[in-house]
Amino acid sequence: MHVLWTHGVNTGRLTMNEFVAVTSANTAKIFNIYPVKGLLLGSDADLAILTPRPLTQYPQKHIIKKLFNIFEGMEITVSTFPQSVRE
Repeated sequence: MHVLWTHGVNTGRLTMNEFVAVTSANTAKIFNIYPVKGLLLGSDADLAILTPRPLTQYPQKHIIKKLFNIFEGMEITVSTFPQSVRE
């Protein structure tokens, strides 16, 4: 999401509406869970809030420790808040 926002929306290649479609609605349609997920009272909903806080990707900060990360050192212009899941 962060890379898509940085190199899509910030460069003008994607509008905000296209970003939302690519990252949520269209994905739900592909997995045949649209419009069911999140519309029913009491059902789960996924929410990601992007905040305009620049950061650089470093593998030591990732949850999964790998020797190689294609995003290492990449500067992105947003981060996600909150970074936890409510159950």
